[in-house]
Amino acid sequence: MQHQLFGFLDSTPTALHTALQLTDRLSANGFTRLDPRQQWQLEPGGRYVLTRGASVVAWISGHSPPGESGFRVATAHTDSPALKLKHDAVRNESGYLVAPVEVYGSPIYSSWLDRDLSVAGALVVESEEPQAPRVVPFVFQQPCAVIPNLAIHLNRKLNEGFAYSAHDHLHAVLDIGADRLSGVQPREALLQAAARVAGVQASTIIRAEMFLYDTQPARRTALSQTLFSASQIDNKVGCLTVAEALCAAKTTATTAMAVFYDHEEIGSRSWSGADSVLLLHIMERIVALAGESAEARYRAAAASTIISNDAANGLHPSYRDKHDSAYAPLLGGGPVLKSDANQRYAGTPELEAAFAALCRQEGHPMQQLVSRADMRPGSTVGPFSAAHTGIATIDVGIPLLAMHSIRETAALADVLALRDVLRSYFA
Repeated sequence: MQHQLFGFLDSTPTALHTALQLTDRLSANGFTRLDPRQQWQLEPGGRYVLTRGASVVAWISGHSPPGESGFRVATAHTDSPALKLKHDAVRNESGYLVAPVEVYGSPIYSSWLDRDLSVAGALVVESEEPQAPRVVPFVFQQPCAVIPNLAIHLNRKLNEGFAYSAHDHLHAVLDIGADRLSGVQPREALLQAAARVAGVQASTIIRAEMFLYDTQPARRTALSQTLFSASQIDNKVGCLTVAEALCAAKTTATTAMAVFYDHEEIGSRSWSGADSVLLLHIMERIVALAGESAEARYRAAAASTIISNDAANGLHPSYRDKHDSAYAPLLGGGPVLKSDANQRYAGTPELEAAFAALCRQEGHPMQQLVSRADMRPGSTVGPFSAAHTGIATIDVGIPLLAMHSIRETAALADVLALRDVLRSYFA
């Protein structure tokens, strides 16, 4: 599992790359790619996958119609907090080639400074059909950018707490010396470099999306090597454990489904996010193709469950007061059930009890996370999935340190345990 996990983490620098990796992994395990614009022919036991942007939905059709046996769903999200390059604003400044950034989600700014960064994203290029341009992903494999800190001699109060301005302080340095561009405009220099990596002609580029990413690979750490650190553990681990569990699932009466949403880190309100009709429409389509009555969609929802798999904040040894001591998950302590009285984490008592039973069945301890009464927790795709479908939902995950840092830390044992529990859920 470590080899698969680290390979997945190191090869998915953006949400689009994550979606492509998931789709390839599912296809290699017998899932047939569907086009939502075409008519579908679904068979009991059939394995299917489709994409919408950087979101992926896959399922194994059950032996029984959904109106009788419902859906068993697990969700995760493909995106992570990031810094997006404003590539049209690349310029020569003070002898450097620099690019300003746009903040995606809520990254910890300071963790991005003085790192070996590179660039990944997608180019939208011309095709033979003007209304159907091609999307070509690309990754600069070598470090090519740095966001340098200001020396302590020039900012003596840096260690007393400093508020970085995303607009003024997070410019990425891409190169030195304007003469290196040989008369090429700064913006064109970056696009041409991306075109070479993507294997396309720069003149065919219509649009581009470029993100910075950390080039340091995932590594095991700790004296006992029980921990690992990597970029974007939140929520690439969620994606991989759900995908592995679905790939291992056998056909049962119930339709097993995995949903990997984009845009969770920015609120999920998009055409492919959890705060959309994506999941609802696919479920309704599956029910309709089973030849059931109009009432069947409502019976299917009542017979279904959703497990939302997203990372949880583990107890930090230097900030123990940020947790309620009775609900403070430890790295290596097992999967975490997340609860919130205000439903920022989705939950029903019955489904929470069922998840606890799955953990016991697999021989893994289960931890609980409830925030301090004076702190508001983050949220996940769980409440959106529950609200749009009317399906009982819970939120779970593995505990992390430094969530939303460019480098996060987790325990490999928790990943394996959650994968086992999700496999049991789909069984």
